[in-house]
Amino acid sequence: MSRKHRYQSIPLEQRLEWLGNVPRQVAMVKQWLCFKLEPNEDGKFLKVPYYADGSKRYGKQGTEDDMERLVQLEDAISRVKRGKADGVGFAFISGGPSAVDFDGPESVATNAKILSRTWSEVSVGGLGAHAFVMGDIQTNNKPKGSGVEFFSSKGFVAVTGEPLAGCEGVKIHGKRILKPLIERTINGHAHAGVTGGTDDIRNIPTPYSQIEREKIAKSLKTFRCSKASYSEWLTVGQALHSADPDVNGPTFRAWLAWSQRDETRFVDEEDLTHRWEGFKGTRGITLATLYGYARDVRARRTASQKNDDARDDTKGISLKDLEGIDYGTARIFIEGLIAEGLTLLTGQKKLARKTFWILQCAAQASVGDPFMGRNPSQPLRVLCYMLEEGGTVFDADGKEVAPLDVVLERLKSMMLLGTATRGGVRFKTTLPSMEEGGIEQIEEDAARNDIIFIDSRQMILNEDADRERNVWRKDYKHLLPLREIARKHHCAIVVVNHASKGSDDRDAIDAGASTGGIDAAVDGMIVIQRPNKDENFRIKMTLHHRRLVSKELEIRWDEKTCLFQCIGPWLGSGRVADIMSVVVERTRKKSSEPLTTLQIARYVFGPNADKQRANVSRILTGLRRDGMVVTASNELDGNSKARLWRASDEAITRHADEY
Repeated sequence: MSRKHRYQSIPLEQRLEWLGNVPRQVAMVKQWLCFKLEPNEDGKFLKVPYYADGSKRYGKQGTEDDMERLVQLEDAISRVKRGKADGVGFAFISGGPSAVDFDGPESVATNAKILSRTWSEVSVGGLGAHAFVMGDIQTNNKPKGSGVEFFSSKGFVAVTGEPLAGCEGVKIHGKRILKPLIERTINGHAHAGVTGGTDDIRNIPTPYSQIEREKIAKSLKTFRCSKASYSEWLTVGQALHSADPDVNGPTFRAWLAWSQRDETRFVDEEDLTHRWEGFKGTRGITLATLYGYARDVRARRTASQKNDDARDDTKGISLKDLEGIDYGTARIFIEGLIAEGLTLLTGQKKLARKTFWILQCAAQASVGDPFMGRNPSQPLRVLCYMLEEGGTVFDADGKEVAPLDVVLERLKSMMLLGTATRGGVRFKTTLPSMEEGGIEQIEEDAARNDIIFIDSRQMILNEDADRERNVWRKDYKHLLPLREIARKHHCAIVVVNHASKGSDDRDAIDAGASTGGIDAAVDGMIVIQRPNKDENFRIKMTLHHRRLVSKELEIRWDEKTCLFQCIGPWLGSGRVADIMSVVVERTRKKSSEPLTTLQIARYVFGPNADKQRANVSRILTGLRRDGMVVTASNELDGNSKARLWRASDEAITRHADEY
């Protein structure tokens, strides 16, 4: 029998209860992952980090992919509940919360005062402790012989939530409480404190002239903090810092009071103090920068007033004018599903099976066969950029279902592989990044094809070449050229995008578009979700497109054929909808026999069918009372004496109308 770690021996219920102690400010931050306790060759347990999707976190720390795959605490806990991980951990990223690891009882006893002033916990080993603070302490250091290790922008800490004796109920504090510890163990020097703030610099004794004091006060009054962007807010602080860097000086207290006017931006005085002390180089930012901001604001106000005055004389656009506008006609390639323009196909990585969705769509559309019950306008010319390595589909538990080459073999009978004529599917496995000729290549192919699939968006981005810091603008800029190409050549471009991590029961657009920039750039979106991750048979597909009617459909995945089929409209999530979906699907198949209560329970609950049989019977009775299901001619199965169920005519009619 293998040896267990101390933490693994603690009952799961107790560990989950402790994690409820994590402060909300930390729990809601998307910097959480899981860990497993794995013994090395010497028998020592290592805390190995894993993402909440089950993949190991290795060699990716701080990258965009790494940060996208980190989740909130509740999502990490879900994997622990399923027995897929031993515990949860907090990954540190620049600008987020920080922590100190006190290694061993001696270090804990020496630093008991700090531990008692902010939220603290017992470490996984049970001998050390962690203290968390809000704010970036801007150091990742393990001073030799100190017994402490600082975390702020890299690494991770295994979080237990186990209360530290004498520190129960203590709220998380700002990072300034760690200042004495950092000075003692790393810096070896002290900084001056700060008190209070006033926004009227004219009332503070300063070395500046009266004129200078008046200009600063006037500028701060004109340029409101609530209207400033984050970078402008920092620039104002740097401008004031350039005049007087003293944290006890009047310029800091003026910035402090100015920031306090905006409750959504201002955190606390300690956080602002450390930002001020971090302004070591102003990069040419001076008081003139602040004065320039104020002048721009006054100029915009003057221009806005002039526009308001002239608006009364402006002739408006009438309905008759709008009726004369020619909006053009967009091509519809697959009825109710794919139209001219840029469409984003999105869903959680590995579990949504997006690669196999596009393969099936390409195969059936190329020969004019219906896809998901929707008919192509004609046999279509299709090009697939299969750029991702591997290509494997996984089930709900992360178990491999089928590799890509197996699926291609099963679909070969429907495809005309390698042909460039109408009705064929062509494949390409390489495409330059968009900044290095990819756009030109896609435009060249768009002139010769009806539909182009790109799997995936992440594979054609060159993050190193893109210095755009605003994520909204970055996403919009990356997708806009593809939309313009699709509209110019009257084709459809479908791009696979791995959705942001998180719960799959979110709104479809929120789940599919990690930022508003994506939503603004595309013409349509197809979102594949599995709202109940414990079930593999019900999948929700949401369709939104400027030229098509929005739909929410239920689709099924057949693991034997690796093909999707559309069942009908999405009836909702929850057990009632699950049961109704099974009964409707079975009733629509003319050759199928009605189902018994136990058979329905097996479809919905699998191995737990016997335990859930009574609940299924109760739900079916309620649905019969509502007229949605009926007993099959009141017939009874001669062997089991079990009642047989089918959907009512009303339910079938409603289902068909919505579909």
